[in-house]
Amino acid sequence: MKPLHLLALPALGLALVAAGAAGQSRSKPEKPKPSASLSLLGKPMPRLDVSPWKNGDIELPKAANGKVTIVCFFSAESKDCESMIARHNEIVDRLGPKGLLLLSVATSESSAEAVAALAQEKGARFPIARDAKGKTAKTWGVESVPTYAVADGMTRLRAIEMTLDQSLELAENLLKEIQPKGSKH
Repeated sequence: MKPLHLLALPALGLALVAAGAAGQSRSKPEKPKPSASLSLLGKPMPRLDVSPWKNGDIELPKAANGKVTIVCFFSAESKDCESMIARHNEIVDRLGPKGLLLLSVATSESSAEAVAALAQEKGARFPIARDAKGKTAKTWGVESVPTYAVADGMTRLRAIEMTLDQSLELAENLLKEIQPKGSKH
């Protein structure tokens, strides 16, 4: 005769299989909905419905054609703006001559006065504007700030919902693709 504990193992196994099967009959958990911004990937950059531009008027996609573009969505009221502008200036100084266009778009919660003052006081050397009606953030699927997006030299959106470091790495790789062979940049 088999020991009692060995007889219990098949019964326990059947109970576990039955419990697993019962769990499968429950409704499946809903898959998270993809971000609206993901549907934009690989397509031409959406229009930026912003005003007024400081440090240059930008008309997309015309201004970005042939350039790698980083778009930063931010809040002018953020405590990190000063360091963000300094870092953006460094990036523009280093990679602008190689074909990078960096744009910053303040959220609709930021006042026009705050954006203008920020650009002037912190010495922004790149185009910066305000998304006055919130249309641009909605079109681009921006859910939080700061959010960075990167477009290639043909103005196709290659990535969105990135950090500055992630977008910078991608932009540098894309710049290598558009540089003429033998270029010393």
